[in-house]
Amino acid sequence: MMDTSDEWIVQRSGIKTRYWVDKGDTGVSLAREASNKALDKAGLAPADIDCIIYCTCTPDHFEPGNGVFLQRELGLTDIPAVDVRNQCSGSSTDCPSPTRGSALVQYKNILLWAPR
Repeated sequence: MMDTSDEWIVQRSGIKTRYWVDKGDTGVSLAREASNKALDKAGLAPADIDCIIYCTCTPDHFEPGNGVFLQRELGLTDIPAVDVRNQCSGSSTDCPSPTRGSALVQYKNILLWAPR
């Protein structure tokens, strides 16, 4: 175990707040809650989502990935739900752009979930 302090962690990671989940919470349940808040803030409904990209290195299930479970939790059926497993390379590689994912330009509202 490393000898660390709050100051050491903040200096190296920028993390100032730690959150704890309740027993029974899963990545998908947290994603559902955060997604609904983000959609409300954006003035969108789950039905407005065209595609889900779920990025994590710690999925609740390895097959199928969490994307399809989030899709179900949001009441969606006929949209793509893709999992990306890129460890700590973060949203810079998870977040699609037209030059890296030209097939994605057909979607207007992509829900990107990338917990860290």
